[in-house]
Amino acid sequence: MVRPHLAVLVVTLLTLTGCSSTEVVEPVAKGVVKIVENKEKDDFITRIEHEASEAAAALTVAQPGVKPPHSKLVELTTERMAGVKKPSAEQVKKYEDALKSEALMNTEKDKAKKVDAETTELYTRVEQVDTENKGLKEKLRLLEEQRQSEIRQEAYEDLRDMCLLLCSILVVAGVGIALIGYWMGKGVKAGVLVALAGLSVGAAPLVIQDIVEAAWFKWTVGAVVVAGIAYGIYELFDTDVKVRRKKASQQLDAVPERGPE
Repeated sequence: MVRPHLAVLVVTLLTLTGCSSTEVVEPVAKGVVKIVENKEKDDFITRIEHEASEAAAALTVAQPGVKPPHSKLVELTTERMAGVKKPSAEQVKKYEDALKSEALMNTEKDKAKKVDAETTELYTRVEQVDTENKGLKEKLRLLEEQRQSEIRQEAYEDLRDMCLLLCSILVVAGVGIALIGYWMGKGVKAGVLVALAGLSVGAAPLVIQDIVEAAWFKWTVGAVVVAGIAYGIYELFDTDVKVRRKKASQQLDAVPERGPE
């Protein structure tokens, strides 16, 4: 009887169909790399805005004492500085008082002389943090590439193991089909084809890894497996039907004819 063997092959087919699905690989834990917030950049911008408002306040106080056409340039520059940050009433009053007091004016002069050095120092710190963050971002990029490489490697290893398992199952099934076919006088063609399909699947890990990881390759392997098993089942069914017909024909031929009584 061939039906037990067919049942085994059907179970094998269902198992292989389940194995052909792509396994979800859990992401590899990534090292924590924290990008430092560049507070110095905010401080630098705040300082530039403050100096612009200071300049606008000073020009606002100076504008009435400047005669045309030069007053137009003062007015233009005042609007430009105020566009960055408008001067407060306190700032305007401070410069009005400075015009009346030499001490206050000297104080403002000393502050103005320090602007270049202080803003340069602030911007140097901004660049320093930016450089550090650039290094951290590069490290983060390398970690991400490493994580993706590990995921691809794990997926490839799982696929390789699956191919070897399918190869073993198909080769064993092919040998079994070949023996059954030989015993029934059908030949070993079906079993050989199934075994060759198994060897082809087993050789898959030797192919370029990028091809093996491609979705179309996995579907192709699944199609080859299903087609091989389906062909083997068809051959067994066909052989079983032919054997039964042959036996029935032999039994009919073996029945003796009765003579006339």
